[in-house]
Amino acid sequence: MKLVFQSGLSFFLVIVQFVCIIVLAIKGTILSELHYLLFIQLLFIILGLWALISMKFRFNISPDLLEGSEFINVGPYRYIRHPMYLATLGITFCWILPDFNVTLLIIWTILLIDLLVKLNYEENILKQKFIFYKQYTKQTKRLIPFIY
Repeated sequence: MKLVFQSGLSFFLVIVQFVCIIVLAIKGTILSELHYLLFIQLLFIILGLWALISMKFRFNISPDLLEGSEFINVGPYRYIRHPMYLATLGITFCWILPDFNVTLLIIWTILLIDLLVKLNYEENILKQKFIFYKQYTKQTKRLIPFIY
């Protein structure tokens, strides 16, 4: 993992993302005692690992591209363009369900909005960098397979 920030916006988005994840981790339930939630968490963890393996562990938590970035459309990227964002949202949502309250929901919603802004920012960069990215967007969904 590397950190490359090419704008203040990308730095801000990453800071908001990490603050939300840290607060949710502290206030939420990391490993649910509810078997079905633990199973769902594991599915999201597997999705995140599948995405990392598909990228050969070469990723940037910033929405900015690393030098020499390659276009990836294998693994979960065949179906959705941002599987790591989906994994993050799914895992953290499972954290808030056992001790659900309005504060945790607000923090998770801020994380959701942050990641949506981040993926839009990233997609604009990808469209400029890879001429075939626009076609790829027509064949895949952003975050949720077959839906969005």
